[in-house]
Amino acid sequence: MIADPQLSVAIIAGTYRQDAESDFRDLPAVRNNVAKLGRHLRDPEVWGLPAGRCHERLQPRRDELLELVSDAAASARDTLVFYFAGHGFIHPRTEDLYLALAGARRDRGFGTKAVRFKDLQAALQEPSVEVRHKVIILDCCFAAAAFGDEMGVEDVDHKLRTRGSCLLVSSDADRTSKAPEGAEYTAYTGELIATLEQGVAGGGELLTLQTIHEHVEERLIAARMPRPRMLGVDVGGAICIARNRAPADRAVPPQPAAPTAETPLDEALSRVLAEKLTPSRRIQLGHALSWKLLPDYQPHPGERLMALIDDSWPTSRATFLAFTTRALILRSRGLSGAVTSVLSLADLRRAELRLRQRNPVGNAVLSYLQTAGTRRAQRVDRVNGLDVVVDDRPYRVPDSTLGPRATEDLIAEIRAAVLHHGHG
Repeated sequence: MIADPQLSVAIIAGTYRQDAESDFRDLPAVRNNVAKLGRHLRDPEVWGLPAGRCHERLQPRRDELLELVSDAAASARDTLVFYFAGHGFIHPRTEDLYLALAGARRDRGFGTKAVRFKDLQAALQEPSVEVRHKVIILDCCFAAAAFGDEMGVEDVDHKLRTRGSCLLVSSDADRTSKAPEGAEYTAYTGELIATLEQGVAGGGELLTLQTIHEHVEERLIAARMPRPRMLGVDVGGAICIARNRAPADRAVPPQPAAPTAETPLDEALSRVLAEKLTPSRRIQLGHALSWKLLPDYQPHPGERLMALIDDSWPTSRATFLAFTTRALILRSRGLSGAVTSVLSLADLRRAELRLRQRNPVGNAVLSYLQTAGTRRAQRVDRVNGLDVVVDDRPYRVPDSTLGPRATEDLIAEIRAAVLHHGHG
């Protein structure tokens, strides 16, 4: 379901011109970014935000921008979108991400000529804020520094503390974004605008943020541009603020449900799951399980749910591990609640599986028990968890009914099938 435009608010902001005191260059394309993106969000064929609920701000002052964000967050009830384009930079001592405003410098003026990302977060977390979903889009250098210290999912969940949030960024924590000289738009926003204008073939009637991100990522990588990042806290990737404008005749038709229509990869995935899993109260296995088992996930056309390992009790699905014909879905507990991560099969191709060891205190206790020769020590494993690491970013696998080693073996077999047959 698309977010209700009458109950949503968007802030589209950017800094395109710097003064003589600044050591940043002008970014003329940002002016076009803001105007075009705002126009699309107001377009009824895309989202249909009322003009009074779509605020465009060029060259904003720090206090003005923070006040606008605070007021918008308090007035929105469905979805709040915050977009910023311009220069981003890292404080040399605190390593916090700052968004550069007019007159910003890298050596001073952090409190007046720039906005600290943490201050924006504070505005989004005020007690008066009751909005369901928050979408943050940063098109600036070092934007992924907003993810937190180690770019870990749990770190971000702890920092954002926002159920149903989604953070989209144009570059990694140590990369600069691209704004080609003479281009109409910056590289990232240009592809975002193109996606809203042209739609995504096979993306369904509505475009989730996950679909938009994957499409933009694919186009940027093909153009040898920096890889964008996305982090959806809880079900953030399923937030929808756009209709798909791709013509129906260009859409990829849904795959038939009949087993005979399976691709070699589908067959290989089904075979691995059937060999490694035994159906039980906690483990559901089938050719095409009902999507009602994952009500917050919006599947792609033709995508099938093949297995669900529910680790919650009794059936709340607070944590689970799910396998589809397109993705691995992980829902684990973070520091401030459950976190859902969707890893595509393409992500699994370059993933590394990493077993987590118990902390030093736990290891010391185990060593003592083993030294004492207790029978219990022989049954205790020093491994207490599993991460799937993609592009140096760890995604926590829930504490599966299978145990971390068996889960590692299962995901490794799935990854091997993907590498052998391709990922579609």
